[in-house]
Amino acid sequence: MFTAPDPGRARLRNSARAVIGTGLAVAVAELAGLSLTASITGGLAALLALFTVLDADVRAQRVTTALLPVAGFPVLALATSLHGMPPVRDAAWLAVVFAGVYARRWGPRGHALGIFAFMMFFVTQFLHA
Repeated sequence: MFTAPDPGRARLRNSARAVIGTGLAVAVAELAGLSLTASITGGLAALLALFTVLDADVRAQRVTTALLPVAGFPVLALATSLHGMPPVRDAAWLAVVFAGVYARRWGPRGHALGIFAFMMFFVTQFLHA
């Protein structure tokens, strides 16, 4: 009941990477003097980077991971700037959702970038950044 089969320790490695990556992102944000909201956003971004990048080979995974800020930062800035304008924010939210779903047509990379952009908008609105 308390143990599950884990051939090759794949689940253990994946969960350790998630904990270490998230912890490191939060620790760096805190040491840099950022707010709690920024620390939580950084931790969630690290967690999303681990679980959304599903390319077939390591080289493609590195490229997709490097592109995550390209998809995430503009959406994060847009969500932050539109926070006080609900009708415009809602329209932008629908556009981000549409773009995220549309990006799936470009395979695992588009899927990862679409989910990442969607989640950055959501987290920004949810945490009132």
